[in-house]
Amino acid sequence: MEGKIGLDQAFEIIDRSVRRLPVETAEVTLAGGRVLAERVSAWVDVPGADISALDGWALRSAEAAAAGARLKTAGVSSFSAPFEGMAPAGSCVKVFAGSVVPDGLDAVAGDEIAQEQAEEVVVREPVPPGRGLRKKADEFRVGEAVAERGIELTPGWISFLIAAGWAEVKTVRLPRARVIAVGDEILPPGRALSPGEVYPSAASGIVAWLRMIGITDVRLNLVADDQLDIQEAVPRPHEADVVITLGGTGMSDRDVVIAALTELGVEFPFRGITARPGHYTAFGLKDGAPVICLPGGPSGAEMMFQLLVRRAVYSLMGMPGRGLPVQWAELAADVKAGAEADRLARVRLERGSGTAVAVPLADKGIHRGIAEADGILRVRAGETSTKGDQVEIWIIK
Repeated sequence: MEGKIGLDQAFEIIDRSVRRLPVETAEVTLAGGRVLAERVSAWVDVPGADISALDGWALRSAEAAAAGARLKTAGVSSFSAPFEGMAPAGSCVKVFAGSVVPDGLDAVAGDEIAQEQAEEVVVREPVPPGRGLRKKADEFRVGEAVAERGIELTPGWISFLIAAGWAEVKTVRLPRARVIAVGDEILPPGRALSPGEVYPSAASGIVAWLRMIGITDVRLNLVADDQLDIQEAVPRPHEADVVITLGGTGMSDRDVVIAALTELGVEFPFRGITARPGHYTAFGLKDGAPVICLPGGPSGAEMMFQLLVRRAVYSLMGMPGRGLPVQWAELAADVKAGAEADRLARVRLERGSGTAVAVPLADKGIHRGIAEADGILRVRAGETSTKGDQVEIWIIK
């Protein structure tokens, strides 16, 4: 086990240690947030026919090449009853956005430029070929590759795959997470507290964050500062893919989490980070599954969840090396780091005169600061970021 290491080194260890979970088949409509594990080709043409992009009149562009063209009305092409056959020369067909354009007609004049008069339609301006029309297979054809392995299935991609005819796809399985809050002083919310007792605010926030990331199988256990209790709370290998503990990672006699887990066979590549808050954070592996031990204090626990736990979870989901997105902002106040550890400061982002402004939340109460934070500022050990500097902010999403 290494002692305290730098944050960048911790990123590297997590990236090379955590492996993607196995692949499983998932319903496309339920696969949002997952990573696609196969190359996908279209089952259908989209559009499946020439269709109108707007309400109006389908016509031959050559017959409406000059303003004021008059065309006979030959009928209607609706969703439930497409126009059959060929429209006669000199005629047009009423269409609606999304309805099929009859064969032989190559443009659509919208209602704003075409007006029906008795049994004729007057087209007030020239209509070029292809206007108001989506050609068959204009977006993609049967058999054409439409999505590559490794993409994250956002709502847009879900819509895309459904349009291409897919009901199920192969995806990386979502992790099963177990959160263990350690401490004699922790009681479930709803019970009366005695002096010194607290509710599991940090652990509950982490459970909520995991669910926001898309992890549906998340469980929280509260256990005492006892090695046997901690060991009994640790799930079996087939029950969880990531274990997150809170509390008991310091150096006092009551901090028994690392010892308890080591007895269970957890191997720790590092114990401690040269960054604050959250410096008493350890990363381990048991049977290939990550075990991340966070400090019990809400500030350090939530901070290292954002920077380290999320990174490990993303690797399990098939997105290795993914950290928090970055945005540049103007710093609203000085932030100074100590000589031996990076300073991690929560910030709220406000809109200035054309630029984002990062307002440090160091003077806020711990829980309010966590609740109001939009991002994290990192100041390297021994350095100061001063008011007015353009700084990188890790965005919390």
